[in-house]
Amino acid sequence: MATSGAGHSLVSTRLAIDVTMTPHIPNSPENTGHPVTYRPPPAPARSAYSRIVATVKTLFEPAGFVPARDGTEIDPFLNPMDDPAGGVLPGILSRVSAAAGRLRPGVTSAIHMHPVVAQITYVVSGSLTVTTVERGQSDPHAFEVEAGSAVVTEAGVPVQFSNSTQADIRLLYIVMPGYVSDDAYDDAVLLDDWTSALSDADLALARESRAAALRRRQQAQRPYSVG
Repeated sequence: MATSGAGHSLVSTRLAIDVTMTPHIPNSPENTGHPVTYRPPPAPARSAYSRIVATVKTLFEPAGFVPARDGTEIDPFLNPMDDPAGGVLPGILSRVSAAAGRLRPGVTSAIHMHPVVAQITYVVSGSLTVTTVERGQSDPHAFEVEAGSAVVTEAGVPVQFSNSTQADIRLLYIVMPGYVSDDAYDDAVLLDDWTSALSDADLALARESRAAALRRRQQAQRPYSVG
């Protein structure tokens, strides 16, 4: 129920009509005054698209943390690239993915960057120390990101996360386009130090390798049926 600004209640009610009535159609030879039975036309059949939507998974919950390559812990709970059996409507989530992250007390991640994707890191709980190099700068700088705040890391920008507190830090990672990783490719590149940089040739190779990983994953996924 919704209430309008005038204080009236707006109620949506679906009625099943199967009544005996006398039609009133002017100048119609059928308008004889005899009772007739009126039944509404049958509802149209659902489209193939609506049948897909009805079976698409819409609730995603973290299943458990696993070690990440950068030394932190991660649970990539919403990533269509990792769902070979389908369950996500094709095309909707290929442009974004989400993962839960956790940093134990005293943990510092490896310096890393994402050559192709951008990442939003939202701090769910705790106080996260972020060290990064701004685009066009050479010296890294650190700052604190408190719970309820987020930091954006552009593609190609090195970053490092640290937990200098005595409590776990919980994070939510949102990656655009959706994060891709398999045995031959990963969207994250680990760096030896802050002076490490990727050349234009490295970036081009990363894009080509990512495209190849996407093709491998798409070939492994079960196609959706609209029958």
